[in-house]
Amino acid sequence: MRKYAVMVALLLVASACSGNVETTAPVVTTSVATTTAAVSTTTVAPTTSAAPTTTVAPTTTVAPTTTVAPTTTTVAPTTTTPEAGSRSNPVRLGDGHDLGNGWSLALTGVRHDATEEIAAANMFNDPPEPGRQFVLVDLIVAYNGLEDPRSPFLYVSFDAVGQGNVGYDSFGCGVLPNDLDSSRDVFSGGSLSGQICFDVDSSDADSLVLYASAGLFSGEDIFFSLFEESESPTGVSTRIGPVDGAASSSNRSGPNPTGTSAPIGGGWVLVVNGSNPDGTAEVMAENQFNDPPPDGHVFFLIEVVLTNEGPEKQDSAFFVDIGAVGDGNVEYDAFGCGVIPNELDTFTELFPGGSVSGDVCFVVPESEAGSDVVVYASGEVFGDEMVYFATD
Repeated sequence: MRKYAVMVALLLVASACSGNVETTAPVVTTSVATTTAAVSTTTVAPTTSAAPTTTVAPTTTVAPTTTVAPTTTTVAPTTTTPEAGSRSNPVRLGDGHDLGNGWSLALTGVRHDATEEIAAANMFNDPPEPGRQFVLVDLIVAYNGLEDPRSPFLYVSFDAVGQGNVGYDSFGCGVLPNDLDSSRDVFSGGSLSGQICFDVDSSDADSLVLYASAGLFSGEDIFFSLFEESESPTGVSTRIGPVDGAASSSNRSGPNPTGTSAPIGGGWVLVVNGSNPDGTAEVMAENQFNDPPPDGHVFFLIEVVLTNEGPEKQDSAFFVDIGAVGDGNVEYDAFGCGVIPNELDTFTELFPGGSVSGDVCFVVPESEAGSDVVVYASGEVFGDEMVYFATD
C-alpha cells in the first residue's frame, strides 16, 4: 500500500509545476525502491462457539399424585373331586353304591392276606403260588329292580386291579369260608351276602381296588376301596316281602293253592301237597353225615308231585327248576340239606301221564319259616316264566 501512495504524490507535484508553459524538461527517472514489507501473520486461536442456549419453559410444579395399586383378588383354582365310584375316588368300605339295572353293592370287610383262613376252609384248597396272595372280601349285593327274579351270577361281575393295571377275576382261591352263592335268585328288595376272593400278585396287594358292574358286557365299572373305611356306612337298601310293581309280586301274593296242579312248561305239571316248616329233626335222622342247618335256620320240607303231561317220554326231570322264597326276597338254599327223607327223584324216566312224588328241602331262616313261603317252578330249560304255589 505504501508504494502506491508515493507514486500518487509525485504525479501531483509534476502537474502543479508545468502550468500552461510548454517546457521541455529533462525526464527524470526516479527509481523507487520497492520495499516488500513482511506481512506479519497473527495466529488467532480458534474461537470456541458456545453451545446454543436452550430456553427452558417455566416449570409448573404439580402436587405429587398418589398412585393406588389396583386391588387384585387371587382366586384359588377350583379343585374338582372325582366322582365317587371312580378308581381315583373309590367307594369306601361299608358304603353302598348303585351298579345300575337295579343292583347295588357294599363291601363289609377284607383280609388282605387270607391264605391261612382259606386253607382252613377246605383241606383240598391249594395255597397261592410264591409271590402271590389271597385277598378275601366280604360283601352284600342287593337287587331293587322290578324285573324279578334276577341272579347275580348272570347280571353282576366282580373283579380287582392294582398298580400293575392288570385285572383279577374272583374265581381262583378255591372253597371259601362263606362263599357268595351268586347263582341264587334275588327278588326285588332282596340281598345276598358272602365272600369272594382274588388271587393277586403281592406287588398289587397294597394298591388293590375292587370294581363291579351290572351287566356282563355293557355295565359301567364302579370302584370300591379295600382300605378306606366309611365313617358312617350306608350299606344297601332292602325290603320285606313282595314289592309293589315287581314282576313277581302279583303271583307271589296270589299263588296256586295247596293241592292244586298247574302246568309249569315243557310238558310238566306240578302240585304242592303240603309242607313241614321245621323238618330239621327228620333230616338229621336220615343220615349221620348230614350237617345241621346254620345258626338261626331250619330245614323246610315241601311235598310235591311232578307229572309228565307232554306227548313224549321225559328222560328225567333234571331240568325242572323248583325254588322257594319268603319275606326275605331271596331264593332259599336248595342244596344245603344233605340227604333227606323221601327225596324227589328227578332222574326217573317218565312216559306221558307218568308221575313222581317226593320231598324237596330248603334252608330257611327261622324268622321266615312261619311266613308266606311260596314255591316257584319252571319246566323249561332257561325258562323265565315262573309258576307260584302256596305251601300251607
